[in-house]
Amino acid sequence: MKAKDASGQTRLDAAKQAVTRLIDEVPDRASMGVRVYGASYAGQEPGPGCRDTQLLSPVAPMDAAAKRAAQAQIRSIEAVGMTPIGHALSTAAKDLGGSGPRRIILVSDGADTCGPPTACTVAQGLSGAGIDLVVDTVGFRVDDGAWQELKCISQVTKGSYTDAADADELAAGMGDSVERAFTPYQVSGERVHGADSCEKAPLLEPGHYQDAMAYQQQRWYKVRLRPGERLRFSGASFPAPVMTWA
Repeated sequence: MKAKDASGQTRLDAAKQAVTRLIDEVPDRASMGVRVYGASYAGQEPGPGCRDTQLLSPVAPMDAAAKRAAQAQIRSIEAVGMTPIGHALSTAAKDLGGSGPRRIILVSDGADTCGPPTACTVAQGLSGAGIDLVVDTVGFRVDDGAWQELKCISQVTKGSYTDAADADELAAGMGDSVERAFTPYQVSGERVHGADSCEKAPLLEPGHYQDAMAYQQQRWYKVRLRPGERLRFSGASFPAPVMTWA
């Protein structure tokens, strides 16, 4: 985090700027917390270095006073230590409580330096334990190894990955995650039942539809195209066996 971002400021300063802006944009009374890692222990001993994570702002509804307090804490941090992403991830999952849907936005400019287990293995363990947790990851000018790790974390928890080169892109990536967290997608559209073969496929007119299917199952549908027309299709899938498209 001491390296420069695309604008010339340190990545840590860019991250502080982006996170403080993000907190301003969080809806009033929305529950949120802030946890950092590698900001306390300056040495390279794996014991203390790989446990170096602090909860700056406990998960709670963010009113104006709570936002100011969290921002003050963020402005005071320094990047001094190791990168214990896996430990911070498992600890952050505990911060969020034991029930209901939860979301973590993980920002890093490098790969975990404390494995094994790898950070992605930790994420797989959380997902496999049945925890309703999504992890969105943001790679801040990362190399290929860190990119693969952060991408893996987001994939196994059904989150998203975003690249960022400076404070503006970092704020945008985190802002998208916050928007998804507080304005979840609502499945809509006319229910249809696709067929298991082209011959039996139902004919659909232009519109918005939804169907349900099992993993790796195929569904067939027909549309009518007139000369000169083109078919445009977009869809969204969810962990539950529901697909919606327009």
